[in-house]
Amino acid sequence: MITGRALKRARSLAAGVALAVLATVAPAPPTTTAAAQAQHGLPDATTVGASPGALPPVEQTTAEHPDTPAERPTHPDAPPEPGGGTPATATVATTIAATAATHVHAPYLADYSTDQTFSVGTYNAGTNRATGFLRFDTLGPTLAGHQVLAATLWLFTTWSYSCAPRPVHVDEVTAPWAAQGLKSWPGPAHAPELATATFSSGYNAACQEDGAWQQIPLNTPALALIQRWADGAPNHGLAIRTANDDSYSWKKFATPNTPTPPRLEVTTRPTPTPQPPPEPDAAKHPGTPTPPRAPASTAATTQVPEPHVDATNPLPHNTFPTPTLPLRTPRTSTVGAQGQAPSPAPTPQAATGTPQPPPPPLGRGPPRTPPPTQTLIDRHPR
Repeated sequence: MITGRALKRARSLAAGVALAVLATVAPAPPTTTAAAQAQHGLPDATTVGASPGALPPVEQTTAEHPDTPAERPTHPDAPPEPGGGTPATATVATTIAATAATHVHAPYLADYSTDQTFSVGTYNAGTNRATGFLRFDTLGPTLAGHQVLAATLWLFTTWSYSCAPRPVHVDEVTAPWAAQGLKSWPGPAHAPELATATFSSGYNAACQEDGAWQQIPLNTPALALIQRWADGAPNHGLAIRTANDDSYSWKKFATPNTPTPPRLEVTTRPTPTPQPPPEPDAAKHPGTPTPPRAPASTAATTQVPEPHVDATNPLPHNTFPTPTLPLRTPRTSTVGAQGQAPSPAPTPQAATGTPQPPPPPLGRGPPRTPPPTQTLIDRHPR
């Protein structure tokens, strides 16, 4: 009889044998050398777990992407995005050079439209005063059909009274003007102010003696003005001015008669085109009735024949008047005394009134109605 202790020993012995068999069958894990790791693109064991500073630097690049919303799965029956129309497209930066530039300089009466610079401000505390004017006649056709998002005015400064920065103001010109012939101060009306920037360059080596580009970002009212120009509104250009009583505000800028003309850099996006809502799909929505389609018009293919009218007969040939027949009196037999012959029927009389046309020839009119049957009454049967 096997006791419980012997049974436990037998089970332990069987487990040991099984482990020994598995140890002899299972292969040992392969060892990975540094050369093998490099061959398969694995990191070296010395870098695994190292601090971030010990790792080689990672080169970061930035790619420009279109200004479009992130792609996301949409249900085919989902409602359109607010605003509808075409999806947003990439923004476009357009540079538009000034087509004309000049200035008016009090107390002089002179035409400066052919000069290479235009002046603003004063250099003698207000005795002489100057205001510049710019035209951008190609802006409307260039930006037609676009939505204006941002704009910056660029001016190349050729001279400043000193290196001390002074503000430069940009106004909307509200009256028509032409560069040639503009001579008298203060020039065409201009307001309101659209932008202001403070800078100085072109005086000496301390502030870019050879001149420099200066940018003046335009504000929201200026963007609305450029949008109106793009939509076809009258374009009278911009006015450039500085303080008329501060000699340090005197500046000169390059005109379109030089390689560095004033320019507007405008960021736009094509105007979305509205699209009609999609029609419901009867296959996806069984309960949705399909609107009936309008029948095709046959007015252009159906021809109605015109009846031929005879010059002697005002009625068309395919219509005939109903003839009026003469009145007929039915003949009846009246027997008076016995042996007397019946009285003859009265002679029919023609109808009085307007003479009627003769009946139409045979084969063209309706059949004539036969006269009523004549009945003889014999009161003395034989």
